[in-house]
Amino acid sequence: IGFVEGERFGERSVEHSGAVYGFSSSFICLPGAKLTAIILTNEDVAMGPLRRLAGRLLGGALAARRGQAPPPEPAGGPADLARFPAGPLVFRSDAASGRGTSRIELRVQDGQAVIVVEGHPVRLAASGDDAFITRDRLLEGSPVALERGPGGGVTAVTFDKVRFAAFDPSKAPPAPGGWDAFTGDFGPTYLPVKVSVREGRLVAEC
Repeated sequence: IGFVEGERFGERSVEHSGAVYGFSSSFICLPGAKLTAIILTNEDVAMGPLRRLAGRLLGGALAARRGQAPPPEPAGGPADLARFPAGPLVFRSDAASGRGTSRIELRVQDGQAVIVVEGHPVRLAASGDDAFITRDRLLEGSPVALERGPGGGVTAVTFDKVRFAAFDPSKAPPAPGGWDAFTGDFGPTYLPVKVSVREGRLVAEC
């Protein structure tokens, strides 16, 4: 099991979440405040709502302890699709995010603005002109900010505290021929690591 260190409500957090075969779980601990939320559900791939609920519980408990009002939920409404890139637009970074992501896409899918993370489309809610938060079963409450160039096009995206620059896949450099020897599926068949060559990079996904 891997744990992610972060920050919530001004407190250090230690977190783990996951889902398998009809079940999802979320564990969030604030060690300094001695507060922990553990939520289990009989629902597959529901980490977004679980993390949102855990955040509300911890935020409310911490506020009560401090004699404060509970923190508001992140605001978010429908995205203005006239301003959002219809896409798909590709963005890459040389530094992987906390989720190990180094490539994302923006697109409009089924009438909604989405960011594609690790191949999964995640719905976005607008929190400003070019500011969004993820609001989806997979990912909840992560900020997404767009940068635009002089012509109004999106030139970069900040997601998961990492800046991703616009990238044209058709201009990707050719990959070294020897990389083909490293591609394929590795590990257990029920959860393999898939290694492939994509846009001039050797990519491992699981």
